[in-house]
Amino acid sequence: MSHSCVIDSEGLEQFDLSDSSIRFGHLRYQEMATENLVCLNDDIWLHKHAAYAFLGMSNAMHRDGVAPVIIRNGYRSYKRQARTFEYYRVKKELGTVKTLTRVALPGHSEHHTGFAVDIRLPKQAANGRLSRSDSYKWLKSHAHKYGFSESYKKNNIFGVIFEPWHWCFNGCAESRALFSTRSLLLKNIDPSNKTLLDIICSNEPMKDYADELFQKFPKIYSALLTH
Repeated sequence: MSHSCVIDSEGLEQFDLSDSSIRFGHLRYQEMATENLVCLNDDIWLHKHAAYAFLGMSNAMHRDGVAPVIIRNGYRSYKRQARTFEYYRVKKELGTVKTLTRVALPGHSEHHTGFAVDIRLPKQAANGRLSRSDSYKWLKSHAHKYGFSESYKKNNIFGVIFEPWHWCFNGCAESRALFSTRSLLLKNIDPSNKTLLDIICSNEPMKDYADELFQKFPKIYSALLTH
């Protein structure tokens, strides 16, 4: 994955965080209005439709004899996203480029919408990797029935690492509208087209590659232009 810009040693303050439809494989999203969020526990907040669907999905997992997964992250504000980014970049010593494949810049995270969740196994079932668990296998087969899909599968077009813990709800009209550009990209980008993948995963595709996108990939250009 190529990057046309990096954050210097002074951090996010030196990075241009003005609006851009997509950056480093992450689309821009607005913060969800607080009146549309519900609190599940502690500091876990979700859009009400996602919350109700997740509870229904958890009950179904229990009925089917698999360990229901637990939410460890839901809605995040821009400020919290900035702290999360800096935690991985500085505290975890990943540096900028590696962090960009794991954490979106503030303003470009699905968590802003209130429809995204990061999950984990319950303690009694956490003796192995989530991706190798029966719970994960169940989700792969049944989560779509409850409106949830895995955002970052292996070798995804967005240049983000495999995240079996990150799932997003697109089971209502509002969420489908929010993620319509993402859905269009998934349908229209050939994973073998390395040039296009590099463009999508760059800093500002619509600024640096507008002519190429317009001429060769009009559907993608139009989607990013209106996102």
